[in-house]
Amino acid sequence: MHLPLLSDDSLTYSAGRVDTSGTIPATYALDALQWRAGDRLAITTSHNVVVIRFDSAGLHVVPKKRSLVIPVSARRACGIRPRDTLLLVAAPQFQVLLVHPPSVLDRMMTLYHSRERGQ
Repeated sequence: MHLPLLSDDSLTYSAGRVDTSGTIPATYALDALQWRAGDRLAITTSHNVVVIRFDSAGLHVVPKKRSLVIPVSARRACGIRPRDTLLLVAAPQFQVLLVHPPSVLDRMMTLYHSRERGQ
């Protein structure tokens, strides 16, 4: 998958805390993607990131509460625990939502700040 450049304003960011059932508030991301209750989704993982795509034959559905449910298999694969704050990155052009757990954010921040210090 090729994502747009970060500087072109085509990505929408939001964050939310996942509960014990794997549900995360996602109104802002869902609005950016124009996904509605009942839309079908495919959910996979890649490099410890949950990848959610619009898919008319998908096994998962956008619930009425404007949230998303991350399946237990994806939570386990990505190390997502209850009460983790997750970064949601919506890419409307590609009809995809990337869900980043704290471990991935930690790696991003470490890399960014080590480069900023010239290490």
